[in-house]
Amino acid sequence: MIEAVTPASASVRVVVDCGFRLIARVTPRSVGDLGLAVGSPIIAIFKASAVHVLPATAAPAPSVRARAASSLDTPTRPAL
Repeated sequence: MIEAVTPASASVRVVVDCGFRLIARVTPRSVGDLGLAVGSPIIAIFKASAVHVLPATAAPAPSVRARAASSLDTPTRPAL
């Protein structure tokens, strides 16, 4: 279930409760196309090459944040 949807410069930060806190950055277009809103039930699918795992107490390095922000290639209709 979506806990929060927050604009963050060129992307949107989406916080999902899926047994743990999953934080995703998606395009504003994807938020609209997928109807992402607080309280919405969703299924999260992601590319393994796009995962960043960080300790809960660590803030991401600026280079990690820059790479993550520049790799927003979420298709509106993913091919399975």
